[in-house]
Amino acid sequence: MIDYFERPPCDALAPFVRKLWHLKGPRPARYEKILPLPFVHFIVNLSDPYWVVGDDGARRQEFAGGFVSGIQPRYLVIEDPAQLVHVGVEFEPYGIRGFSALPTAALTTAVHGSAEVFPGSATLRPELIGLPGPAACDRLEAFLLDRGVSAPDPVVVEVCRRIDAEADIDISALAADVNTGHRRLIQLFREHCGITPKAYADVVRFHRFLRELPLDGSRQTWTDLIAPSSYYDQSHFIHTFKRFTGFTPRRYLERVETLGPEFALFVPLVDAT
Repeated sequence: MIDYFERPPCDALAPFVRKLWHLKGPRPARYEKILPLPFVHFIVNLSDPYWVVGDDGARRQEFAGGFVSGIQPRYLVIEDPAQLVHVGVEFEPYGIRGFSALPTAALTTAVHGSAEVFPGSATLRPELIGLPGPAACDRLEAFLLDRGVSAPDPVVVEVCRRIDAEADIDISALAADVNTGHRRLIQLFREHCGITPKAYADVVRFHRFLRELPLDGSRQTWTDLIAPSSYYDQSHFIHTFKRFTGFTPRRYLERVETLGPEFALFVPLVDAT
């Protein structure tokens, strides 16, 4: 049984953070495929190590303590510890910039040990082990509050808000709307979010598509499923789907319908390849 606690951040962190959470319970499977998410995660592991796994199934990176996963434009496969225990922060796409010791672009498509990103965070693990969910989230929040950062860039915040509302928005027109040149907007967005506005919009579009899939076993055709979306034809959709997930659409739907909709974005795997 999974014991899960989640809460919103305090007012001081609300411009940067979407939520804090604590999770404890057995892993659903040895491996887990994490599909692209339009935000950044900082997780302090309180159990045995996690491993990031390569496309060949081999272990690549070990994380015994904290780690940070930036916006990922493709899926990520990890090997979970048998017993999951961790506390985490979900940042806005631009939220981690003011806290991070690394450039935001260095976090994209990568996973880093938290000590590289948040100097001093290595002390968190022994403090957090054994704490109940609410207390663990309070301690992690206090760690971030102690770092003290300035407000996020209002142009980047507005651009993210507009893309979140309409992922198909024309980026050149959006740049004009916020009184910023197109090239300058790309530069600013990379600086704060680690990717381009277009790449972020692609992740938002796909993330929303997966969240809105009817996973009730109704077995609609993929033609029906993509009709209300912004994917302009089936071949474009299939190419995008395989790039983001490593699954064919049919294989993904079969797997998630079997496992349950709670695994739509974090898909358990029996093996890593």
